[in-house]
Amino acid sequence: MNDLVSVIVPIYNSEKYIERCIKSILSQSHNNIELILIDDGSIDSSLSICRKYSSIDDRVKIQSTENMGVSCARNLGLELANGDFIGFVDSDDYIDHRMYESMLKRIKKDNSDMAVLTKYTIKSKKQKDLNLLSDNISNTLALTYLYQLSFPTSLWAYLFVKNSISEKRLNEKIHFFEDLEFLSRILMDSKSISLCHEKAYNYIQHDESANSQPINEKRMSSLEVYNIVSKQLKDRGLYELEKYTPYFRAHFLVSILLNISKSDTNAELKYIDKVNKLSKEVNRGVLLSAIVPLSYKILIFSSMINTSFSVRLLKKTRTKKTHSR
Repeated sequence: MNDLVSVIVPIYNSEKYIERCIKSILSQSHNNIELILIDDGSIDSSLSICRKYSSIDDRVKIQSTENMGVSCARNLGLELANGDFIGFVDSDDYIDHRMYESMLKRIKKDNSDMAVLTKYTIKSKKQKDLNLLSDNISNTLALTYLYQLSFPTSLWAYLFVKNSISEKRLNEKIHFFEDLEFLSRILMDSKSISLCHEKAYNYIQHDESANSQPINEKRMSSLEVYNIVSKQLKDRGLYELEKYTPYFRAHFLVSILLNISKSDTNAELKYIDKVNKLSKEVNRGVLLSAIVPLSYKILIFSSMINTSFSVRLLKKTRTKKTHSR
């Protein structure tokens, strides 16, 4: 099993973490690795660190661009990839030394289109464990889980047979939850998905992470994912899967409300009207959905009536939780 695995790592100002990330990939037990480092306009020493490893290991390739965003960086990596299999790792994370060996074995055994991790750690402390006991599932079941966010929504949890990605590229207009939209398209064209039950990926959260940043237009772009996915399902006649999409639509909207509530300034007030309008648009579908949690329904319904009040309520709730610790 000497297949070439291309690992794409988008990098932006990751000098604190990138060396550990690179080492974990280059030390894989499956050592036929092509490591593609895409420096997305970093202004710290990230690029210098990458060049150091490129000079000592010919498996490392570097491409430097102006800052265009993670989707553009990953798409560039896909253009450069020569591997029979494609994987992604985030620059502040690191992986177990047997991760790709284990995932490759699953794909080979099942003759599947990809392998998906069902276990990983967050902050190297909390383990995420999906309650999926089988070793192989259909694309329909995988999409059902994905839309309910009970299946990995991050590209780093997957190893793809190159043909399963084909000419697909990430939507560069979506900057948050862009992975879900991309995965939705890939899974629609897949026949078989292998599940890898080894805990092999370490996802690191920190204050500089994209998910920790204040509300902005890029984060708001996640609200377009529902319309895109819904159209794809209709175009393919996959109507039976549409009933699961209100879950992630509600989740994305609630995440926006929570993000706005974390601000201690009035800078985010310009997004209140947008959220209020969207709350009114999604209200009917969300309230009638049997799979959307009641807490989401209450929050979205209150946002439909008065988004500013919903945000203030979330702020008070967050403050009480902080003081009670």
